[in-house]
Amino acid sequence: MELPCVVLRTKDRDYFLCIDGYEGVINSELETLLQQSREVVLSLEKELEQRQVATNLASPKGISECCEKIQKSVASLKVLERLDDRATKLVTAAVETMTTPQTVRASKVYQMFLHDILRHCGRGLVLLCAASLGRQRVITLNSRDRTQLVHYVKNHKTTLDSSTLDSLATIYEIPHDNGMLCCPCHMYGGYN
Repeated sequence: MELPCVVLRTKDRDYFLCIDGYEGVINSELETLLQQSREVVLSLEKELEQRQVATNLASPKGISECCEKIQKSVASLKVLERLDDRATKLVTAAVETMTTPQTVRASKVYQMFLHDILRHCGRGLVLLCAASLGRQRVITLNSRDRTQLVHYVKNHKTTLDSSTLDSLATIYEIPHDNGMLCCPCHMYGGYN
């Protein structure tokens, strides 16, 4: 038997591998094994994803500090389930930026970033990015790093997102992506 491997066991059948077949296993035990196997797969996927987040924090060089700030906010929100005063101000400013026309280049860049996060990742992660990073940190990134940051958040969406973020997004009135927001991104070309 090669290791690692998954070993099965039932009431009537001692340890066996799936390649050994299921002779002598009754239907109810097969259903239980199937359910447990699904739980194992979900658990393994979650663990690998968490490990990937931990190892990938340093990989995007230009955005590693942003990624660390996002991760710290996630950890804090899991415990506290609320924003502190500074984060509240940053989120309120982000909502204002998202919902009003912007004329200054830096504000347009921040607006576009927030709308990209909204479109690709949802309201909860807009709140997370706004609370973790704020306008200044986002606009000081170069165009490539901002794009890389959107990519990072998008790729780690399932690990970063939570019901707490969704609830807070509603409380702080993060807008929905309904195509009616003040971000005519086609009017200005990308993050330049």
